[in-house]
Amino acid sequence: MKKTIATLALILTATSASAGCLDDISEYAKDDKMLVAWGIEKDTQDTIVFVQNIRGLKPVDIEFYGFTQSMATSMENSFECQNVKFENAYTNLGMPRYNLAK
Repeated sequence: MKKTIATLALILTATSASAGCLDDISEYAKDDKMLVAWGIEKDTQDTIVFVQNIRGLKPVDIEFYGFTQSMATSMENSFECQNVKFENAYTNLGMPRYNLAK
């Protein structure tokens, strides 16, 4: 069952450790154009990475493109991020699911 989230507020500057994590993801995103947005979830302090999930106006399975728990664990270890979770960046209708808080 897919979980439905209308918007998810993210805080981009939580701590220096998370800031380093976000900077590392930002560098990585320069080579991986599927990463749309990323940040630290306000309530849980999890690192949420929104992945481009629309191709040819149709939703795709982001796990098919490698955004699995294995990759999340690798990012946690390499970038020192906390609890990396990959989320679809867009709903099946193409509406953004992320909202970056300031």
